[in-house]
Amino acid sequence: MQQMPFPPQAPQPPPDPQLGHVVAEWRAGLGRRVWASIVVLISGGLIVLACFENDNAVLGGIFAVLTLFFVSLSCVQQAAVKVTTFTNGIERRGLFGRKRLAWDQLQSYTLNVVDPAQTSAGAGVLVMLLVRAFTSKNQKPTTVVLNGRDGSKVTIPNYLKGFDSLIDSLLPYLVERLLSAAQYDLNRGVPVSFGARLVFDPGGNLTYTGLFKKQYVLPFANIASIQLERALVVITQRDTGKSWQRIHVRTVPNLGVLQRLIAR
Repeated sequence: MQQMPFPPQAPQPPPDPQLGHVVAEWRAGLGRRVWASIVVLISGGLIVLACFENDNAVLGGIFAVLTLFFVSLSCVQQAAVKVTTFTNGIERRGLFGRKRLAWDQLQSYTLNVVDPAQTSAGAGVLVMLLVRAFTSKNQKPTTVVLNGRDGSKVTIPNYLKGFDSLIDSLLPYLVERLLSAAQYDLNRGVPVSFGARLVFDPGGNLTYTGLFKKQYVLPFANIASIQLERALVVITQRDTGKSWQRIHVRTVPNLGVLQRLIAR
């Protein structure tokens, strides 16, 4: 069985009966918790201030209590989160229990990315354009969701200390595992789906199903690149150099596998 390519830590605890030896443990970072608390406090404080300015002390008091409650709950919930990688799987423990997934049961992974430009759209077009101009196209995911064949799901949040290094090590490993399964299906003549709308067939063609189930086909020879830009998967065609489709990344599972297939 293929195992995680990380050296085990020492001293080594007894192996887990299902997932094997512990590779590393990841907990919530204090800095992210502090910033999240500050954002909630400022947002709640503005609402409370508006209530008192409108002589509605009762409503202001209610919002003040709710703000403090949500800040406390968020801090406690995040502090309780621990993600452990094993040689044969992964586990997430939290305030309300644990979830685990063995690598041999892995079916897909999904990236969730928040585009600052889109979240600022409510403040107006000008603000959105300014945010878009001063933020990078390469946005880190806020969460990575691992899905198992048995319906199990493990979510890795970005407030973990060392989240970037965890994802930089974990995603290439997952892509290699899933790529082998995809190539096996393609060699048998079975198309591989990347979400509900995108299919890669054994001939290397991409088929996208749009509105009213209309299908668009991009031949393998005309696929220039598949890149993640902000929160969108941008598929560029070779002959025109323009984007063929722009799809939200949360609807395209196993993006790294698709990128590897078109690069073969």
